Amino acid sequence: ELRVLRAAAEAVRGVGTRSLRLFGPSGIGKTALVGTLVKSLCAEPAPWLVLRGRCYERETVPYKALDGVIDELTRHLARLPEAEAAALVPREAAVLAQAFPVLQRVPLMTRGHRAPSRDPQENRLWLFEGVRQLLTSLARSRRLLVTIDDLQWADADSLAMLAAIMREPGAPPLLLVTAERPQEGPERVLSFPHEPLTLEPLERRCAVELAERLLRAATPVPAGARPVLPEQIARESGGHPLFIDELVRHSRLSDAEPEPLRLDEALWARTRRMTPSAQRLLVLLSLSAGPLSREVARRALGEGTEDFAERLAELAANRLARTTASEGQPMLEPSHDRVREAVASRLSEDERARHHRTLAVVMERCSHPDDEALAMHWEGAQEPLCAAPYAERAAAQAALALAFDRAARLYRRALALQPGDTVAERDRRARLGEVLVSAGRGAEAARELLLAADGAEGAEVIDLRRRAAEQLLSSGHLDEGLAQARGVLATVGLSLPGSRIGALLGFLGQQARLRLRGLGFAPRAPDEIDEARRRRIAVGWSVTKGIVFADPFMGAPLLTRTLRDALDAGASYHAACMLAMEANMAATVGAAARPRVQTLLALARKLEAGLGDPYVTGALHISDALREFFSGNWQDSSDHFEEAQRVFRTHCHGVPWEISSSAYLSTFCLFMRGRVSELIRRTPTLYQEASERGDLYSAANVRSLLSPIVWLARDEPARARADLDAALASWSRQGFYIESFYVLLSNAYVDLYGGDAGAALARIDAGWPALARSLLLRLQIISIRMLHLRGGAALGMLRAGAGDATALRARVRKDARRLGRIPAHWARPLGRLLVGALAAQADDTPAAISELEQALTELEALGMGLYAEVTRLRLGRLRGGPGGQALAAGAEAAMRAEGIRRPDRFADMLAPGF
Repeated sequence: ELRVLRAAAEAVRGVGTRSLRLFGPSGIGKTALVGTLVKSLCAEPAPWLVLRGRCYERETVPYKALDGVIDELTRHLARLPEAEAAALVPREAAVLAQAFPVLQRVPLMTRGHRAPSRDPQENRLWLFEGVRQLLTSLARSRRLLVTIDDLQWADADSLAMLAAIMREPGAPPLLLVTAERPQEGPERVLSFPHEPLTLEPLERRCAVELAERLLRAATPVPAGARPVLPEQIARESGGHPLFIDELVRHSRLSDAEPEPLRLDEALWARTRRMTPSAQRLLVLLSLSAGPLSREVARRALGEGTEDFAERLAELAANRLARTTASEGQPMLEPSHDRVREAVASRLSEDERARHHRTLAVVMERCSHPDDEALAMHWEGAQEPLCAAPYAERAAAQAALALAFDRAARLYRRALALQPGDTVAERDRRARLGEVLVSAGRGAEAARELLLAADGAEGAEVIDLRRRAAEQLLSSGHLDEGLAQARGVLATVGLSLPGSRIGALLGFLGQQARLRLRGLGFAPRAPDEIDEARRRRIAVGWSVTKGIVFADPFMGAPLLTRTLRDALDAGASYHAACMLAMEANMAATVGAAARPRVQTLLALARKLEAGLGDPYVTGALHISDALREFFSGNWQDSSDHFEEAQRVFRTHCHGVPWEISSSAYLSTFCLFMRGRVSELIRRTPTLYQEASERGDLYSAANVRSLLSPIVWLARDEPARARADLDAALASWSRQGFYIESFYVLLSNAYVDLYGGDAGAALARIDAGWPALARSLLLRLQIISIRMLHLRGGAALGMLRAGAGDATALRARVRKDARRLGRIPAHWARPLGRLLVGALAAQADDTPAAISELEQALTELEALGMGLYAEVTRLRLGRLRGGPGGQALAAGAEAAMRAEGIRRPDRFADMLAPGF
């Protein structure tokens, strides 16, 4: 295993990013292995900079997986000349120092850099980017190794920061080595590329040999004791080197009968041989929340300095405790987690409570008490009312440090510790809801906000329920979200349509009113707008934003009504946001609507200039992206989506819906541009992030639109089908939404990929009525894709000789003509593929070649790389001869280079009938 690690280190020299994840149970030597790697690298002629961290199960610091790494990084920066350190410090330094106070010891981290924003989510994004930039700068000047031990205890905030640091593209060129014990239940997923390495116990032969060597080197067997055989030790240790060593020591120090050998018994026996004061000190260390300050431990033990030093020496001599340092302060901890477990498991409830109380009382007298540790100790002392305020204070501190998942856990703890206090509970639930919004956990946030609304009064109830409805809708919990939305809309005199016909009529009526009114706007300060109108606009905006991407036509009447309200009221922020959203709706009909879209966006940009609000800026980038998306300009659309993500990630708060929508649509643009390998790389991360947030909307979109492409590229259609079934099962069955369209489309593609055009056409015909009733065929991109898909499925049946040939040809011609009439430049070449396939089946090769040549020219001009390669493949095979064969071979090679294992099957999917 050490050779594997050394090889990994060699691979990452100078450039590149690599992550190794070591798995192994307690006692297997993961820490020692990493230590050996560190020593070997530090001894090389060009030594590495090594930053080491470790997690503790009950440690009470935010981002605990990286806390030790930042400590070592601080010491490194403090040793550098000021000019060299200044070149490394990122502009977000003040935010880094807020989350990691130890960095305040480096003056540059608090001087002359951007101050924290008022928005906590924006600060968190700055924090992640700042740590990433700092490590990138370090790694450019020297080789960098980061190690994190006991990653199984890492908190969700730490894993989120690690994912942000290691995210491609642009990850720092470093070697990250993490070590952890396997945990019960599903494996914890790291949402960045890493290489797992399982460290196995010693083979039985090697374990026996190690036990023999250690027994020979140990002291003689005590008089009267029966010798312990190496085979006994090897069997009991399970091949774990640390346990073999411990059992050998136990067998030589114990006068008792050595059998049965048990590691915990061996550790406990060693503990019992110490003085009572040393035993008590080890108990305090074992119950502590992570390493315990030396001074707190001395006071809790109640001994003088000299006596305390003797107790420490006694523990160290028995290898039961060790001294570490944190922020320059000496800290004490058990030498191994198994020591902690062996000691703590033998305490009675009363003993545990007594020791927890002792620690809590001593910590309360400290000048800077650890609120989370105090909450833990008072809870352990069975004093929940004393613990609750500390848990709440710790939650607020965690939120200030931008550790939102930790803050949520602590607010929940405070709620559990002090039930029955209605006012305090409502306030804590509202705060919990807000940190869950910041963490991007929409459904969880909504539940807490709704609980906080129970018992609230007046405007507070409406605001809490509005926020809850918005979070439910934007995270994809549509049925529950719509129920809440209808209720909160009714309180302000608004409503959603009750049917598709009602939606269409409502949309047309609201559009007529908006046209009559015009887009004239006179801005007013918020306090100049009537409170009831402000509230109605806010409710209308929240519900519209939540529903319009999943079901645009159900949300369209409310969108236009709320836009008129915002224009009438002079509400600049909401008017700008609604104008951008109205432009999105107009853009769905394609290039024909560009003048209207431009008019709406021009006014929105005028308002944006006066507001300077980053959310409006991001919303306008989404509008620009969708304008190009619905016109088939995939490169421009992708660029705007990427910029929208940057703005939302860097400057906005509680916007997972906006970020995820931009991310999955920009990734889909990669498919249309032919960059399938990049789509394959991005898709798992998008799904993982959505799943971790409980975001059904994003997870369903990724599983129904992007994942099938990944699995088909890998020639795994069964896995594509499984993802589609899972996406459909997780989504609402009470309507036909955009996600329902994605499932229909992708399932038909899987049919075509597998050569079953009849199943594809039957599926399309069965789903078409619901698709038509949903009004989604009014979206030009959906009508183009479905017409091409339906015509292609009919062509596939013709090629297979199935069905009524005359009727199938008529269907293909009809769909090709409809594609030709759509005023979108990317519809025409798709129609040509249908016509070309018909000509090829009629043995009219010159006509087929002509259609394909024109289609290829148009697809290349549009930047539709994958469709162009498929067309090139078809064209080469039609032409034949050396030239045609070379053309087809080049297309196949290009598709394989993008990760497509079966180019022929992909061609059957995207250009059937040849």
